[in-house]
Amino acid sequence: MDKEFQGIAHIEFMNREGCLVSDKVYNSGNSKVSSLIDLDHERLPCHFLIGMGGGLVEGEKYLLEIKVGRDARGIVSSQAPTYVYKCDNNLTTKQETNINIEKNGVLEYISDAVIPYKDSIYHQIVDINLDESSVLIYSDGITSGWSPDQKKFQYKQVKIKTNVYMDNILVCSDFILLNPVEADLTSIGYFEGFSNYGSMLIISPDVDKVFLEDLRKNVNQLKEDGIEWGASLLEVPGLSVRVLGDSDQMVQKMIMLIANFSRQRLLNSSHLSLRKNIY
Repeated sequence: MDKEFQGIAHIEFMNREGCLVSDKVYNSGNSKVSSLIDLDHERLPCHFLIGMGGGLVEGEKYLLEIKVGRDARGIVSSQAPTYVYKCDNNLTTKQETNINIEKNGVLEYISDAVIPYKDSIYHQIVDINLDESSVLIYSDGITSGWSPDQKKFQYKQVKIKTNVYMDNILVCSDFILLNPVEADLTSIGYFEGFSNYGSMLIISPDVDKVFLEDLRKNVNQLKEDGIEWGASLLEVPGLSVRVLGDSDQMVQKMIMLIANFSRQRLLNSSHLSLRKNIY
C-alpha cells in the first residue's frame, strides 16, 4: 500500500465495443470498492465506495481516483455517510478525489454526506477534469456534525475545495471553509438555521437557461417543506446547486430529485434507485 495514504480506491469505466463496463477496479488499505451493483431499471456499471474502518481517524489521508473513458458511462456512490473522528492532536484528516472524464463520457457521482465529530479537522480536495462533450452529475454534502452532548457544529474545521477543469482549463472553483470557532455557522451565508448542506454540479453541453428554469419548476412542485435550494449557471454549460435542510435524509432526497430530473433530460435515463432507504 502507498505509505502516503491509508486508503486508495480506483475505478475506470470503459466502452468496450458498445458494452459499458468497469475495467480497472482496485483498492488498498481501509478503502474498498464494491463489486458491481445491479440497478433496477438500467444496465450500467455501478460501484459503491466502502470505508472499512467505520470512519476516518485523525491524520489519515485517503485517495479516490475515477476515470471514465471515451463514450463510457458509470455510476459511483458511497455506501454510507463518511464519519470523521476527533483530532485531539490537531492533525488534519484528508480526502483527495481525482476524476477524469474523456470525450462523450458520463459519470454520476452521488455521495452521502460527511459527518465530522466533535473536535475533528477535515479537508477535502476534489479535482475534476472533463471534456466539453462530457456529462457530470456530482453531489456531496456536510452536516452540522456529531458530539456526545448533541450540540451542533462542535468540530474544529472543515475545508472542501472542488475544482473543475474543462480540457485542462480551470472553469469552476468552489471553496467552503467552516470554522465554528471563529464564525457562527447558523448565520446567513453559512447554514442559515439549517443543520445539513448539500452541493451538486451538473455539467453537460445541453444545460442552459431553459434547462435551469424547467428544473426549478419541476423541483419546486415536488420538494418537501423545510428545505431550501438554489441553482445558478456556470461559465460553461452547467449548474451549481446548493441545498439546505434539517436532516440528511431531506437533503439526500432533494439531491436525488434534482439528479433524476437531470438524468432524464440530459441522458434519457429513468429514475435512479440505489436501494438506500432515504430514496
